[in-house]
Amino acid sequence: MRSNTLIILFLVLAIPGCAIPRPVQELAAGAEDVTVSKDFPGENYSVIGPVSGVDGTQCGLQGYKGSFDGAITNLKNNTYDMGGNYAQITRVKEPHWIGPCFNNEYAIEGTAYKKVHEKQAPATESGEERMTKQLRELKKLLDDGILSEKEYEAQKARLLEKGFDQ
Repeated sequence: MRSNTLIILFLVLAIPGCAIPRPVQELAAGAEDVTVSKDFPGENYSVIGPVSGVDGTQCGLQGYKGSFDGAITNLKNNTYDMGGNYAQITRVKEPHWIGPCFNNEYAIEGTAYKKVHEKQAPATESGEERMTKQLRELKKLLDDGILSEKEYEAQKARLLEKGFDQ
């Protein structure tokens, strides 16, 4: 009889907790452009500061269990609110037991970044620019007395013979 009383008491306490509706994390307008990754974003980003995303509330049956997707959505929203467009994940805490309580929070911690400039493409020389540079280097070797006039003319002819697309 005593065990039935405990079961009924447990159900009376548990049912209201189960009735708490799980709020849906909505992605804010603009936050869909925020990139989330564990990787460093690159030199074309500057640090804004620490950022976190949390989904889930309270302990045990009195709250709701958070999800990774909900925490990511919250992280994107918070990064966007800070003016950022990249969040680097540094720590993930899943729902877990803390003593007698099951902590329902799914938390993601990270660093918010803002893109400050586009990556610069490596400069490429055209064939003409490369040849001009090599001819100037040859002329400098001639002027410095490292090459004789005959050696200079031979090297110059070899470069000109190869053309611009070497």
